[in-house]
Amino acid sequence: MGKAYWNKVMSDAASAGAVSLFVIGDRLGFFADLALNGPTTIEELARRLNVSERYAKEWLGAMKSAGYVDFIPRSKKFRLPNGAKPVVADESSPLFLAGALGLLWETFSSVPSVIDAFRSGNGIPADTYSKRMSEENARFSSPWFNNDLVNEWIPAIPVIEKGLREGIKVADVGCGRGRALIRLAKSFPHSHFFGFDAFPPSIEGAKQNARAAGLSDKIEFQVLDMEAGLPGKYDLITTFHVLHHASDPDATLSLIRNALEPSGKYLCLEFPSTTNLAKAVGATSTFLGASSVLYCTPTTLAKGGFALGTIGLPEQVLKSYAKKAGFTKVRRVPIRSLLNALYLLSG
Repeated sequence: MGKAYWNKVMSDAASAGAVSLFVIGDRLGFFADLALNGPTTIEELARRLNVSERYAKEWLGAMKSAGYVDFIPRSKKFRLPNGAKPVVADESSPLFLAGALGLLWETFSSVPSVIDAFRSGNGIPADTYSKRMSEENARFSSPWFNNDLVNEWIPAIPVIEKGLREGIKVADVGCGRGRALIRLAKSFPHSHFFGFDAFPPSIEGAKQNARAAGLSDKIEFQVLDMEAGLPGKYDLITTFHVLHHASDPDATLSLIRNALEPSGKYLCLEFPSTTNLAKAVGATSTFLGASSVLYCTPTTLAKGGFALGTIGLPEQVLKSYAKKAGFTKVRRVPIRSLLNALYLLSG
């Protein structure tokens, strides 16, 4: 048993090293180059990317050991394995994961602060984390908005799809840089969209993105603290991985419920989780648990109140909060995703 546990810890140590190397390769363009040019020598890769051959050799050798690249002995060339391109080099792919690893990497620098927080019980303000986290978070979630939101999630709820096509008022709470609303506005031109976020730089970025997409007349963005409530009434309100960040989930859900028209719907996207710890095993649960400890829990605690954490909203818990907020119906929408759980709330 001791040897098996040693192998487990050693495997995780190797994985941590692979994450570091992955981020290096992603940011230097190694994966994109291999995807574009196919099998290549160390010298060719270094020349094209203007990097040191010595470092390129070490990176390629280590990533070959990790299984991220293949080595062809006869030609002494390296290539991406079959199936790797959509995961590491195609940002439009629904399988793209470079943003997830980049986001995780950015949280590693917070470990000393998290250790202190364990002792004090205090939170860690989000603005003390790496400035690059916003960019990596966008890369992490963009495949869902670019592929799944309009192509799978909305069609899975015909009443919402019908309303969007005919024209309704939609509010996205915690809209970030507006990626979801921009995607929806492009697909449903008869509807009007409103984005709210408490972080001013996100709203400024959202406005810029809407202008670039030619949608400024279809989407209105506003800096808003949810504690003040939402202005107006809406036919559809959405949150995408926002509710678990709420320091007061009861109040947040009540404010959302109060801002809905009588027949309005609330679409809530959260990470999948379970109240049964015996079932919380494997890569997805581990990734989400680490994200919770390193970022979601400490940043929510910093705002005061209660912190659900990344994995704190399994279906049973969401239903309990929803009932207290006045929602009478909560339905989990069947979608094909290992990192998302989609819920429709109404009533």
